[in-house]
Amino acid sequence: MISVKNAFDTALVTFCIFVLSIPVSGCRRSVPPDSNTSSATPLQASEMKSDPEKNFWNWFQAHRDEYRSLNSKSAQEKERLLSEIHEHLREYHHGLAYEISEPLREGGNEFVVSADGDLEIFSHVRSLVAAAPQLPGWKVIAFRPAQGFTFVHKFDDVKLEASTLWFQPLVSKSNPGSLGLMMGVPDLKDEQKDAVVNSLWIVVETGIGEERCAERIKYVDATKLPDNPDASGFLPLAELPDYLRWFEGKTQKKE
Repeated sequence: MISVKNAFDTALVTFCIFVLSIPVSGCRRSVPPDSNTSSATPLQASEMKSDPEKNFWNWFQAHRDEYRSLNSKSAQEKERLLSEIHEHLREYHHGLAYEISEPLREGGNEFVVSADGDLEIFSHVRSLVAAAPQLPGWKVIAFRPAQGFTFVHKFDDVKLEASTLWFQPLVSKSNPGSLGLMMGVPDLKDEQKDAVVNSLWIVVETGIGEERCAERIKYVDATKLPDNPDASGFLPLAELPDYLRWFEGKTQKKE
C-alpha cells in the first residue's frame, strides 16, 4: 500500500495551455529449510553474497515455467509458488515487490519488479532487472509501468473512476522540482476522505507509473470537485502526463 506523504508547501501552478497484467502479491511467511539440504560451506556463502542478482535469476530461470499461468493453479499450489518467489526476492533485498501477468495475447508473460514506491531501494530494482538473463517467453520490467487513466479503482467502500477525476497542480517553494496534487473527486464525502486519499495515490501511480510518481509527486490531497472545475484551476487527470512533461521541461530550463 502506498502511504500518504508528509505535508507539502502548496502554491498553485497555472498550466498554460496488458491483455492487462494481472498483479499477484507475495505472501509474507517464513518457509522452513528443507531438512535434507546440507548447509552451505563458507565458500558457497561467500559466493552467494557476492552475486545476489545472479542467485535470484538462477533460481527463477529454473522455475519460470511454473509461473506462466498462476490463475490456473489450485489455491494451495498458487500460495506455495507465491511464497517461494517472495522469499527469494526478499533474500535479494527486503522490501521489493513484484507482479506477474497471466500469458499475454501476443504470447509470453511480464514480470514486474517493484520498489513499492520507496525511492531508497530504487537502485536495487534497477540492479536486479539489469542483471536479468535472456528468459524466453518473459519480459522483465523495472517498476510498475504507466497504464493511463481509463480504469476504475475499487478498495473496500471506495470506488474511483479515473476518467472522472481532476487535479490542481501544487508546487513547493522549498522543492520546486516536485509536485503536489489537489485532486477533485466527484461527490466526495468528508468521512471517506482519508480512504480516498490513500486510493488516489494508487490511481496516480497506476496512471503515470511507479518510477515517475515516486520521483515527482510528493503530496496528494482531495477535495470535492467544484461545479466548474476549469474555472477553479483544475485539469482532467488524463492530462497529468502532458502536464508533467511541460513541468519537467520548465524545471530543466531553470536549472
